[in-house]
Amino acid sequence: MPPLGCCRCLRTDTLCGANIDDVFAYSTTKNIKIRDARLGLLHYCLMFCIMTYILVYQLIWKLGYLKFAEAQNSARLTLQEPTTGCNPNDDGCRDTFAATSRLPYCCAHNSSCKFDETDQSCRCDYRRSFKDYECTWLGGDDAALIRESSIMITTFTHEYHETLNTSCFSKHPVAADACDKLWVVSSLAKVFTADVEQFTVLIDHSVTSPATGLSTTSR
Repeated sequence: MPPLGCCRCLRTDTLCGANIDDVFAYSTTKNIKIRDARLGLLHYCLMFCIMTYILVYQLIWKLGYLKFAEAQNSARLTLQEPTTGCNPNDDGCRDTFAATSRLPYCCAHNSSCKFDETDQSCRCDYRRSFKDYECTWLGGDDAALIRESSIMITTFTHEYHETLNTSCFSKHPVAADACDKLWVVSSLAKVFTADVEQFTVLIDHSVTSPATGLSTTSR
């Protein structure tokens, strides 16, 4: 008589009393085709709507495949006088300023220009609508006032001195009790920046993204 238990099978088509076909059964799907046009059209319409939503709205319109992060922009502006195509800080670099006699806004000191001592301007026959002034040469550093992301370029310089009117602070007992001019202005110079239209504005632009740690520059 064989011993009790499930460790020994009595039949070759069973395993511990269970049918071996049930133990190692293979599962698969079964396709059923329903011949109904209404149900089929509903199925394909829903598939088309889902595909349109994913491709058109999520991927194309919303750019769902991209990751967005706010970027911070910064720009450094510098001004450079006209040169032979080199860095003016180099010893071998030469400036290419135009002669003041060729610039229409500079006093040419010829017979057609009449100098006015009162405001240090001149009137020339070839430029009757505007006043001309003396011109001076300035480098890029002298002609530029650079701020965080902006630059102001000097095209005209009006230089003058102010002196405090000492008569307004007179200790004489009969001094007037009013002061009509506290600062006395003495004009020194009114000049145009020569050949300023040929200066070059250099822009160094950079973009950083703190959230992602990415950064790039125009260099």
